[in-house]
Amino acid sequence: MYYTEKELLKAVYTAEDVITKLYKDHGKYIRGINDCFALLSEYDKALRGYTKSKVVEPPWESSAEWRYKLRKAGYTLKSYAEYCNYEIIPSKRPKLGDIAFEGGSAMIAGDGFWYSVPEDNLGVRLIRQIMFFERHLIILARPRK
Repeated sequence: MYYTEKELLKAVYTAEDVITKLYKDHGKYIRGINDCFALLSEYDKALRGYTKSKVVEPPWESSAEWRYKLRKAGYTLKSYAEYCNYEIIPSKRPKLGDIAFEGGSAMIAGDGFWYSVPEDNLGVRLIRQIMFFERHLIILARPRK
C-alpha cells in the first residue's frame, strides 16, 4: 500500500520546514543536522511518525563518508532504502514522494521538482525539474505504508 498525494506533499513540506528551521537556527550547513540525508530522515519521520533511517550517526565530512559509514553499518543504498520501507523502482520513472540518490546527494520528488539541500544553500531548495525517466539516479525508491 502506498501513501496518498496529500500525505506525500504534507510530508515533503514538513521536512522542508524542519530542515530550513534547523539551518536558520545554526546559521550554516552542518552535515548530519541540516543536510540532504537529514532531509530524508525528516521526510520519513513526517510520513510515518517515526523513522528507521538514522542508522549512520553524525558527524560525517562528506557524502562519501556517509556512504562509507552506511556500508560499515551493513547496508548498501538499496538495502538501506528497503530497510526503511521504500520500494526500489527499477524503471527510474519518479512520482511524487519518491526518494533518490544521485551522485553525492539525496533528493525527494516534489510536485514537478526534486528537493534537496545543497552545501551552498540556505536550506532546502528545488534543485532541478523531475524528468520522465531519470537515467542517472543511483537509486529511486517509493515509500510504502
